[in-house]
Order: sequence, then structure tokens, then C-alpha cells
Amino acid sequence: MQELRYALSGAQYYKKQSILTGIVLGLFIFIISLLFNLRSSAQLLYMQILQKISYFSSDTSTPFSANRLASVEEVYEIAILVTIAIFVVLMFAILFFFLKNKLAELLNWKLLGFNFWQIWGISLLELLIPLLFVCLIIVTLLSVFDSYYETLLQQINFGVLQHLTSENLANQSLAVATNDTFSVTFSDLSSSLFYINFEEGFNLLMILQNFAKSLGLVLVLLSLMLGLWQFIGLRFLTKKLR
Repeated sequence: MQELRYALSGAQYYKKQSILTGIVLGLFIFIISLLFNLRSSAQLLYMQILQKISYFSSDTSTPFSANRLASVEEVYEIAILVTIAIFVVLMFAILFFFLKNKLAELLNWKLLGFNFWQIWGISLLELLIPLLFVCLIIVTLLSVFDSYYETLLQQINFGVLQHLTSENLANQSLAVATNDTFSVTFSDLSSSLFYINFEEGFNLLMILQNFAKSLGLVLVLLSLMLGLWQFIGLRFLTKKLR
């Protein structure tokens, strides 16, 4: 309880710094969750394309290889790793300045008898308080505008697919081998081969699960980096006092 009171006081005293850090953390959580959702929706699209092709005939052929979607997943996985790397570098810099301004406060807590983990907990709570409000805002927006969010996933997936292939995907066609060979053309995105039916295996719960996964990942990385910088800072203060 005492640690929470110190954290609330710190968040209020360093209000601008706390709000900025919370916004940056929330932004990275949103971006990483968006990439997780794009990867999940690409996996769903792959299964739906195979179902649409097999619906006509086992001899159905299309100029677009469904395996191209594996490349789309790889793009998202690389994007996730790059985003995490950027987050680590940026947060390392932010936490450096965050703790640099609090060195005297850290020393004061140490002199009051707080151990390393108690000080770490206070500093972490100070960062999590503004992040909590940012996450509540993001979750609320995702819940209210989930249909627009799904449209965003649809457009990004289609854009990445279009970039990875030279064909005009909006006018893709299937050549169906039957007694009289004919072709079916999907002339616009809403009825195309590449339209994702989010009602089949993808819903708001999955979106929020990927958001929670991103939040957990960011919190783990944040905790580790904060602990490292705090360890370095406390050792520096201890040596300086000697």
C-alpha cells in the first residue's frame, strides 16, 4: 500500500513525463497487437481461399498461388520483430532519462530501507498508472469500432498481397475444370477471392486476446529494462556515496 502511494505521488509529480511514457507504451502495444491481428487474419484468409477453391472442383486453378499467403505471414512476423527492436531501443532511452531524473528519489527510498524489488515495484507502478488509462481507451475504441478495425485489417492484408504479386488481385479469376471449362471472376474486394469473412474464426474476442498478448509482451520487456537501468543507477549511487 505504501509503494502504491509513492507511485501515485510520483506519477502526479512527473505528470507530463508519465503521460508521454504511457502514450508511447500504448502506441507500441497497439501497433504490435495490430501486427498480431494481421498475422491471424492472414492465416484465416489462407484457409478461406483454400475452401473457396475446393468448393468449385478439385481441378480448380488460379493464377495466384495460395502459398503466397505464407509470405504475407512472414512479412508480419518480420514487422513484429522490427517493431519490438525499435521499442526496446526507444524505451531504453526513455527509461534512462526517466531514472536519471529520479536518482535522488531512488537514493531517498534506499535510505528509507526499501530493498531493490520494492524500489523496482514503485518505479514500475509509476509507469503502469498512465498506461492503464491509455489501454482502457484503446480497448474501448476497439470494442466500439471493431467493424472499422476489421476493415482496416482487410485493406492492409489486401495491400500487402497486392504488393507481393504483380497480378491485379481485385480482378482475380478461377478457372474451373468441368465438362465445359469456365471461369469465375471476382471483380471487387467485397466479393473477391481475397475477402476475409471475419465471422468465421475471427471476432472481437480474438482482437482483444492479441491486444492482451501484446500488453503482456511489452510489460515483460519494460520490467526487464527498468530493472536493468535501476540496478545500474543504484550501483552508481552506492559507489558515489562511498
